[in-house]
Amino acid sequence: MMLGADAQIVLFWGPEFVALYNDAYAPTIGDKHPKALGRPARENWAELWDDLEPLLRGVRETGKTFSAKDRPFYIERRGFGETVYFDVSYSAVPEADGGVGGVLCIVSETTERVRAEAALRELQRDPRAESRRTYSRARGRPRSLTPSAEDGSGRATDRGDRARL
Repeated sequence: MMLGADAQIVLFWGPEFVALYNDAYAPTIGDKHPKALGRPARENWAELWDDLEPLLRGVRETGKTFSAKDRPFYIERRGFGETVYFDVSYSAVPEADGGVGGVLCIVSETTERVRAEAALRELQRDPRAESRRTYSRARGRPRSLTPSAEDGSGRATDRGDRARL
């Protein structure tokens, strides 16, 4: 059922929270795939285990679903650590005896949207912030972001002046 789904799904099974996930989930863990598949979560999510384990344990012990929007997690998935954001729903998966056997996690990464919204808020607070970013990216050769009056092309020009919005 979860393997063919387009949704990003991981099942953490048993007291060791062994990770079983679908192909759609693999990009969310980057370099941890494929070694995380079929292994206890603590082995591959060590950098966020103090944050993740209480969530998983809480669902497993209570049977109650945990959900959150734009939930931050610190993860090392591409050779460096970063804070990423997810909409998450963690639900108990029952065993035949009625106990909780695992935790089904359906996630959707929202990192790009969260970062874009933060950048927009910063720009609204300080309109010069984008000019400073543009200037620093230009490595000392800032480009105008306004149409050139000289050539009428509407392209950015290299006039050596500060970037303008």
